[in-house]
Amino acid sequence: MAGPDIHREIIDLLLSRNTPPSDVTRIKVEVCKQYGLPTIPRNSELLAAALPGEREQLRKILLVKPTRTLSGVAPVAVMTSPAPCPHGKCLPCPGGPLHPFQSPQSYTGEEPAALRARVHGYDPYRQVRARLEQFELLGHHVDKVELIVMGGTMTARTPEYQEWFVASCVRAMNEYRGHPAAGDADTAPLFRQNEYAPVRCVAIPFETRPDWCGTKEINRMLSLG
Repeated sequence: MAGPDIHREIIDLLLSRNTPPSDVTRIKVEVCKQYGLPTIPRNSELLAAALPGEREQLRKILLVKPTRTLSGVAPVAVMTSPAPCPHGKCLPCPGGPLHPFQSPQSYTGEEPAALRARVHGYDPYRQVRARLEQFELLGHHVDKVELIVMGGTMTARTPEYQEWFVASCVRAMNEYRGHPAAGDADTAPLFRQNEYAPVRCVAIPFETRPDWCGTKEINRMLSLG
């Protein structure tokens, strides 16, 4: 039996039985064993093969790690590029530009968010888009996002880098459904557009340090979200 036919049979079984999430793997294994298939279809493949009218019910059955978006907000962690801190390197920080993997200063480079960032060349736009796609493939909604900016002392980076980084993240949300984003250089149109975008940013926490969190830095963080 061909792949699409297998997907269809599994989808029909899952929907007809109103299957609890705990039984999904068992049903997939039973169908694949029946036809002697060496691999089991991923949940993302089943969601992609479902008809539009089936996707919402199927999404609830296949949902992986529901606690990730239990509050209705998808946490999207992004990493800034590796850069030295102005005060030097603290003993607990394992990474940095001189690290073998050139990881962000306060990370080893092996954390899930750090690995994603490295794969995408620390490009904020690509990191956000990839994480949104991953959430949707796992069955989560991404209409509301908490953007978590990690990777070191963000407020110690140049104002130009901070503005470019956050603007690129917001642009990725605005364009996620195929809509062109407003404005190229000015962040204000991007932020205004995001208020009505299909993927809206509802919060932006920044990684920083007490000595880089004065009035000037706080005002800049507030201006960025």
